[in-house]
Amino acid sequence: MGPVQMLFLFVLPFVCFKVFFLVVVPTCFFVAPCFPDISTAIRTHLANLGPIKRTKKLCKSGQSPLSTWFSTASPSTFEFEDEDSGEDEKEDIYKFERQTLVSLEKQTTGIEKSQRVNSEVQTDSSAPVVQKGLKKSVTEPVLFEEETALLEEVVSGNLPIHAIEKNATDFETAVRVRRRAFDKQLRNNMSGSTMENSFFDGLPYQDFDYKRVYGTCCELVVGYVPIPVGFAGPVRVNDENVFFPMATTEGCLVASTNRGCKAIMESQGCVSFVVSDGMTRAPCIRFPCARMAIECKIWLEQEDTFELLSEQFNSTSRYGRLQSVKVAIAGRNLYLRFKCLSGDAMGMNMVSKGTEKALEVIKAHFAEMEVVSLSGNYCSDKKPSAVNWIEGRGKTVVAEAVISGDVVEKVLKTNVASMVDCNIQKNLVGSIMAGSLGGFNAHAANIVAAMFIATGQDAAQVVESSHCITLLEPANNGRDLRISVTLPCIEVGTVGGGTVLPAQSSCLRAMGIDPHSSPAPGENSKKLATLVGAAVLAGELSLMAALTAGHLVKAHMQYNRSVSNLNLYDLQRPRSASQGLPPKCPVPSFPATRE
Repeated sequence: MGPVQMLFLFVLPFVCFKVFFLVVVPTCFFVAPCFPDISTAIRTHLANLGPIKRTKKLCKSGQSPLSTWFSTASPSTFEFEDEDSGEDEKEDIYKFERQTLVSLEKQTTGIEKSQRVNSEVQTDSSAPVVQKGLKKSVTEPVLFEEETALLEEVVSGNLPIHAIEKNATDFETAVRVRRRAFDKQLRNNMSGSTMENSFFDGLPYQDFDYKRVYGTCCELVVGYVPIPVGFAGPVRVNDENVFFPMATTEGCLVASTNRGCKAIMESQGCVSFVVSDGMTRAPCIRFPCARMAIECKIWLEQEDTFELLSEQFNSTSRYGRLQSVKVAIAGRNLYLRFKCLSGDAMGMNMVSKGTEKALEVIKAHFAEMEVVSLSGNYCSDKKPSAVNWIEGRGKTVVAEAVISGDVVEKVLKTNVASMVDCNIQKNLVGSIMAGSLGGFNAHAANIVAAMFIATGQDAAQVVESSHCITLLEPANNGRDLRISVTLPCIEVGTVGGGTVLPAQSSCLRAMGIDPHSSPAPGENSKKLATLVGAAVLAGELSLMAALTAGHLVKAHMQYNRSVSNLNLYDLQRPRSASQGLPPKCPVPSFPATRE
């Protein structure tokens, strides 16, 4: 071995070793902290060396690496020591660790889906084991030390399950802990159940802005239910082209409404107006005797009394303005129906707050008065009632359009005379025979419910908001069709409630309504009400045409359910007597009458 070879063999490694410790290592310590993203990546990579080594071993053994890692890893797997890191940096590290878990869970979900497909053609007995492990990693994510401690407190009864948000780092942490707590409780309640996966399998919880929900929209949150949203339109309403966002799981509904929009659009559009506006609340008050109740009723119906009540009522809100007080009596009970304007809010909280203030004024004049209930059902909220049908509640809307006869034949596949006759026999006479209350329509509730859910309204108020009468009559000497819908109590708002959520707010903006900016108090909510009325008009037009033309079943079989077990040909062809058709009934004979 020559001197040159000896130099390379002994001297060069020593030089490289010195350079590494004198140059590379100090650079990492002094330069890397200046680049937090690089520093975090290096630390995370070093912390994950353990799981990577375990994953390699598991791959060789044929087991599922991700599932086993999730079931065996602990929060310490992601932890590293940094004596100089402050509280803010520790919080950032915690969030980064959480994001790492979330991304890994999503990757696991994708792997699980592909393995579920492959398992259909795979005969290996180990496939169910892999599926079981992957499913557990998705529905039962690893909890960190803080979350595990919260879960133990909830399970032991030391922390109420509704108070997790007050003790958690963030809202998603509270949701994760609550899911696990409820899952444990469900398993204890159903001890005989053979279910291996979590009860929340399929109910998502990630990627949701829970801080907008907490204290506003929902309590005891464990996730959210995704609902498909379709857009019907465009249609011209009051000289403006708009779309209708509809959240629904009923097939054919959006398609049908869209067909009605097309017919209206090709017939120069429609108009929609708010006729009256006012939210109501009706408390029940009681007196020792009927005579005192009558005295109070007479006092409340005086003009001076209304001015006194208005002053106190209006002092509770910038937008709430008392319009009227209707008094009904039943023995010694009085039912006072307060009606007020509420700006762009739906108004239930606003009118309730003002009503309480007005009751204090009445109590000052009638000390014997007793408030039985702030809501005495004379309002009437979330219940069908004649008082709402006659006097209205919220916004009373009328929408109308004239559909060309050519459009009726080309788009709706029927004719004017048949649609007019079907509407009379179905929506008017048929509803009378059923003793319907506010149900003189084909399916107004379908459209109202879909738009309420899409725009963050109170879904329970679909009960009275879908009160509707649909009228069809010939126009222009019978050549065209005039259709109108009247909805006396559409209860909507563009501020508060579910409208604060991002998805619902987006649907409002798509209709040209900015929840954060209103031209004038109440204009946004009125516009929303007119658009709901116009959407109902489109939906009624399309369904009545389908019923008249006999296309209802065929359309629903195409859009609303699978036809794999149903032969459409069998539905359409006539049946003969040999196929089980009952024999015709004999024509009844009547005795001859004498003149």
